[in-house]
Amino acid sequence: LTADGKTAPENCCEVDATMCSSHTCAAGTKKIAGSDGTAKTEAPETVCCEAATCKDLTACEAGYVKKTGVDDSAQTAVPTAVCCDADPTMCASHTCVAGTLKIAASNGTLLAADGKTAAENCCAVDPAKCSSHTCADGYLAKANSAGTDKGDTPATTCCEADATKCASQTCAAGTEKKADSDATPIGDDAAAACCQNKLCKDFTCGIAQKYKDGVADTAQTAMPVEVCCMVDPTKQPPVPVKGTATFVAHAEMAEAQMAVHHMLAELLSVNPVDVMVNVTSVMNVAAARRLDGHG
Repeated sequence: LTADGKTAPENCCEVDATMCSSHTCAAGTKKIAGSDGTAKTEAPETVCCEAATCKDLTACEAGYVKKTGVDDSAQTAVPTAVCCDADPTMCASHTCVAGTLKIAASNGTLLAADGKTAAENCCAVDPAKCSSHTCADGYLAKANSAGTDKGDTPATTCCEADATKCASQTCAAGTEKKADSDATPIGDDAAAACCQNKLCKDFTCGIAQKYKDGVADTAQTAMPVEVCCMVDPTKQPPVPVKGTATFVAHAEMAEAQMAVHHMLAELLSVNPVDVMVNVTSVMNVAAARRLDGHG
């Protein structure tokens, strides 16, 4: 009967699967006293179980304490919510701020354990939120963005340029942002602090132009074509012979070219001769391609 250190019932008997003794009652209920020998039928929760009260709850979850005055209240399926209160000294009572999550299994941790704050003991940064992203130099976290989903572009979703730094500045035409200047304070002269002149060697002249001699390190200014480029005589179409089809086509192109000059001059209110030096060279190349049978 008592072999292997077990009791006689353990050695000699097994639970009858047709009786309430084999049934485990659901959360918020308890086994009806003396029901082990009752046939559980097809509705064991009704035959074998009854509602449990808070008085039947032997202990609350970690971080919670038993409420007073609720002994006769039904536990329901969530007994902790009905029968227990969060212990004010434990993480169970702490609400984490936006962008952080409650540390798993921290409810039973003391708020002020190990000389840390409640936030440190109870919460961790949410890796899916902006709170986990560090903005680049010259940029600041957007206001109230800690709880925002950072997505695939956290730099734009979570951050914005610091208005006191070069990251917030747009350089004028003919200039460009200085390398690695985003974190530089703009001070009283943003252009001087953040921008530098673009040089002619960084500019690409038009298809019928070439660089002027000796301008590689000259500042482009706002009109880089005029400063850096000149007409390339090697890329101009040949002078047509009068009376030939080529001459007629060239005359038609010249007439169209002048019409464009006058139209632009009227729009810009300037002398037609001064209108956009690039127009002439571009149209000349187009004419040459036409005469060569390229369209």
